[in-house]
Amino acid sequence: MYCSSCASELSDQTVICPNCGAPTSKYVATDTKPAGVAVRSGAIRASYIVGAIVPVVGWVMAIYLLVKGRSGHAIGVGVLSIFMASFWWGVLAGFGGNMFGPEVYVECQGNFGGLGCTVTRRSGDAEASVCWDVTLVCRNGITAVGHACREVPDGPGSVASRNIPWDDIRNFDACDQVMTTAVENLAFR
Repeated sequence: MYCSSCASELSDQTVICPNCGAPTSKYVATDTKPAGVAVRSGAIRASYIVGAIVPVVGWVMAIYLLVKGRSGHAIGVGVLSIFMASFWWGVLAGFGGNMFGPEVYVECQGNFGGLGCTVTRRSGDAEASVCWDVTLVCRNGITAVGHACREVPDGPGSVASRNIPWDDIRNFDACDQVMTTAVENLAFR
């Protein structure tokens, strides 16, 4: 195979010409789009669970006491439950409130050495690592998949990068031309 830009001789596996940097037919696609996925961690902090359960238990107790004819006790438990609910919802809303941890966006694009992926923290401040798959669907029906993990950078708006070398992408050597790219299975570890 030869580079369409500088006519350098290339191996059949070459994606980007090492001489001039032009993409080869191995990666040039009419419908290639960078893809990204945003997700929140499913790890709910114990204090938020307690904050949601305690007022509910109080309300159930207040109803029980009303049914048993102890209206004075029921009013006290009800007021306490309302206070607890207000307190915990205030904690959720006022003190960072990121109940589900960080929100992260991952985007991957082909480059000289493989797939260059950027990890952008959109919200949250908890330490985390994120892993994802990049699926490339090829014109000849082959699906090539790469996997990567990266520490999530601190602070909303911060960005980090991770490169997935072409050699680390399963089935990429059988791919004739990449048609679509998708970031999938984004998960915190």
